[in-house]
Amino acid sequence: MNRRIRTTFFISEFTEEEKWLECMHRQGWKLVRTDNRFYEFERCPEEDWVYRLDFQADGDPEKTDRALFTDRGWEFVQRWKRWSIFRKKRSENGNDEDSSLFNDRESKMELCRRILKGRLLRSVLIPTLTLAAAYGCAGVLLDRTLAAGILRQVLSGLGLFLFAAGLSFVSAHGLLQYRKMKKIIRNLKQNPE
Repeated sequence: MNRRIRTTFFISEFTEEEKWLECMHRQGWKLVRTDNRFYEFERCPEEDWVYRLDFQADGDPEKTDRALFTDRGWEFVQRWKRWSIFRKKRSENGNDEDSSLFNDRESKMELCRRILKGRLLRSVLIPTLTLAAAYGCAGVLLDRTLAAGILRQVLSGLGLFLFAAGLSFVSAHGLLQYRKMKKIIRNLKQNPE
């Protein structure tokens, strides 16, 4: 029996996503696959497993991270875009030292830096350029199809407002994700585990 759940985790919420996947496994649902919107689970025994996400910005991640982690006892679950998902049964003694892909502060900070470098710029830049192109195309179409007059001015004003609102939303969301990732890095620097 399979179960499909739709949910969203943002870039800065990768640790929350890991905890959610662990909770699902404890409830008897192990992750089969995801496209980062839909998560498909399969019925399994209710066991305590650790899930970890890794992000590779450059290079061939198939060669770099999968072999390294599987050699350390991690089960590879799936790769989606630049994210890899691994899981490992939690140790009996409750010590997660051997259940961690990133077992020191520096490697955790490096993961956060890779995410910042590889995802946040694109998550702001590409939508901004797309909105600008759409606004420009709408303006050209409006100029060609409508005669001069009040309707044209109203539609131009509405288009400008929608463009500004969309751009503000994308920028604010990107900035919020950036600040959250920087806060995670700052907390790792200040609080040794």
